[in-house]
Formats: sequence, C-alpha cells, structure tokens
Amino acid sequence: PPLGPAVVGEASVQRETDPARLERPRRDRELGDKAEQHVVRLEQEAGRDASQMSVNYPGYDVKSTDPDTGEVRFIEVKATRGAWGERGVELSATQYNKARERRLAYWLYVVEFADSDDPKDTRIQNTAEKATKYVFDGGWKALAAPDDSVNESAD
Repeated sequence: PPLGPAVVGEASVQRETDPARLERPRRDRELGDKAEQHVVRLEQEAGRDASQMSVNYPGYDVKSTDPDTGEVRFIEVKATRGAWGERGVELSATQYNKARERRLAYWLYVVEFADSDDPKDTRIQNTAEKATKYVFDGGWKALAAPDDSVNESAD
C-alpha cells in the first residue's frame, strides 16, 4: 500500500490564561468555517449536493452526494493559514474512527492558505487505510504507568 500521513495522538490538556492565545480558538473556528465553505463550493462545482454540517458534528464537516450515482462523501476539512507543512494536520479519535468506519466514503480535504483569495486543496480518500504509522507526542508522558505498576490485563 502507498505511504500516507501519520496519525498523531495528543494527550496534554493545559489551562490557557494568555488573552492573545485565548482568542485563537475563535480565529481557528473562523478559518475552519471558511475552509469548509470552500469545500462545499468545490463539491457543488463538481455537480455534487454538498452541505456543511453543524459546528462540532462528530467525525466530519461536509457531506457530499453525487445525485447521479448516490455516492456519498463524508469529508473532514482541515485548514491552514499557510502551506501545509511538516507539523501536519490532526484527526481526533472520533474523526479517525469515522474514517475507519466509512473507509472509501471518508475523505480528508486539507485547505492551505484558507484565509486567502486563492486557497489550495489536497483531497485524500480513505485516510485510515492509508496511515502507515502512529506518532505519540511528548504529551503522552502524562499517561505513562509508573515503573512499578502492574501490567493491564489483555483480555
């Protein structure tokens, strides 16, 4: 199988107090919304019936149906302000599980330069099957078992 992107798991949760950083979620939602609207337009221009799901809809952002074949795409949209770089984009556990469940019907659209007048999109079908490795960042240290712990049962 072809090589694909890594699936990244994060485990750290931090309380943010910096006012400039507290503003970030709103800006990120606005950027994501703009990217989702871009994807809906792309799908409609391709002759598909596409609609943006409600905010925080579990597993995907856009549902798109081909009126001739009935083929449905469940599309997770990731937006970047600049070029899609080494840091990558992340799927939540819910999004990854939806990708595993929907397989060929699940798509990841990464919209680069999403806040510009000329966004660039990359479309990847069946992301769960194409992931070739799972990367655990340093936040996972918080979940480590103590050295003297008993192993969890595998049954």
